[in-house]
Amino acid sequence: MICKKQVPIKGRHKNINPSLTSLTDVFLHSNTDYSYQVKAYDFANNLSVPTVPLTINTGIIPVLPNKVSGGCPYTVSIPDYTNNLKTTNTKLTDGIYADSASIEDPKWEGFHDNHQKPRDVIIDLGKTMHVQQFIADYLLEPKALVYLPAEVNVLVSTDNVTWTDVGKFSHPNLPYDETAATYKYRLTLSKPVSARYVNFRTVPTPRWFDELTFEDEFEVRNNDVSGAK
Repeated sequence: MICKKQVPIKGRHKNINPSLTSLTDVFLHSNTDYSYQVKAYDFANNLSVPTVPLTINTGIIPVLPNKVSGGCPYTVSIPDYTNNLKTTNTKLTDGIYADSASIEDPKWEGFHDNHQKPRDVIIDLGKTMHVQQFIADYLLEPKALVYLPAEVNVLVSTDNVTWTDVGKFSHPNLPYDETAATYKYRLTLSKPVSARYVNFRTVPTPRWFDELTFEDEFEVRNNDVSGAK
């Protein structure tokens, strides 16, 4: 049994793989202590006493100093469900994050597609440059049928025609008692790549009801200290 805050993690409450010896936890806060314990669990529902806690400090989680996407225009493949617009704008790159984990906050932008198509947010950086870090903000609010995406990929291009997939964001380990929260996804490449256009491709979580996916800010960064913002 793998738990977070003493609540079983979704999809991992019954682990029948005896060879599992590790856990990768993601979406942790910078320079914060986290404690982990292990309990033995058998098919008779017996649960042992926990091991001695193992406490780990995350250290400083680096954010590269130069944001190159601030105020940049972008296009979307699926419009915001509230206004049905597909125009170029800067709402998702203006650097203004939502103040709350609620769809009532107008800084969030939601979308839904009956065929579960991914939504492409393609940011035009204005010129080709080196990029290395990508950040995306998503909302989880189950009571409003808003769920985190199943997958988020980052693709880059110098001409908006030929694209290269440079990576995928890690997905958080969610407990069963999902509560409203915001999740900042980060992807940092081992070395920079050249791009003018950056596509954040968000794949919604498939569910039988009309779920929504809400996005806030998208950031593209590099390590150019001279242009740091």
